[in-house]
Amino acid sequence: MYIEFTNIFKILLALVLSSLIGYEREASNKSAGLRTCMLVTLSSTMVMIFSELMLSRGLTMDAVRAPSYILTGIGFIGGGVIMSKGGKVEGITTAALMLILVPLGLLIGMGEYSLATICTIIIYFVLKLKHIERRAKSKKKIKKQRIKK
Repeated sequence: MYIEFTNIFKILLALVLSSLIGYEREASNKSAGLRTCMLVTLSSTMVMIFSELMLSRGLTMDAVRAPSYILTGIGFIGGGVIMSKGGKVEGITTAALMLILVPLGLLIGMGEYSLATICTIIIYFVLKLKHIERRAKSKKKIKKQRIKK
């Protein structure tokens, strides 16, 4: 029994790319931080590797089913993350992030390294939009206060 270098590379790449996203969440003090992002991405990468190994060994299996089950499971977990506090809904971005990490891991598991890297950069910058939203909201508050005076 041997372990293919390609599969080790896939696992390591999943850890590296997801740690970039997880670090951003950790720095923002969000519930889904570094470890959560790494585990979700790693699990979907491993499921894709598993699917490929099953097919390469001639076992009859629909290669699309296993990855789709991961999406369903993470969707369930994401639903548990969304909370309502004082009339304000929180956790939607975290739930969406959990869902987007699954296809990221699947891309890595399929060997689509460039696409996975580009998607990671896009995800990172989308998460950084929170800072722009905060600035816009604070400017909006200032305008409302000026109008009230």
